[in-house]
Amino acid sequence: MSEDTRTLQQLAQESYDVQNACNLMGVTSGYHRALCRLRTLLPTLGGKELYRHPISVLWADKVAHLAGTQFADMDYVSKAYDVVHELMNPVKCSTDPGTGDIFVCNSLTCPVHGQVNKDLAGV
Repeated sequence: MSEDTRTLQQLAQESYDVQNACNLMGVTSGYHRALCRLRTLLPTLGGKELYRHPISVLWADKVAHLAGTQFADMDYVSKAYDVVHELMNPVKCSTDPGTGDIFVCNSLTCPVHGQVNKDLAGV
């Protein structure tokens, strides 16, 4: 098996795209791979934070939908969709005057909006 190199943006897009899936076994397999990669990208998240990350919430919501057990707080799931949409579509927010590097608010690395980015780690 090849190394998983998906970015946070790609994981967000995948969690959004899987909402059209109809194969529960395929979805659960993809969910497992996505969580493993998310843990690699965000190693400081604890288990509860990882499972409540918006990307994970969208996967879990799809599993619940396919299993016929979807009773989640829809405001919570809706907020996760909003965050995933932001992760899928980065917005340039600042430029490092020393290097000219552009930092992206929702990449979890922006030095200007560091606290906001930490909020993206969980809903």
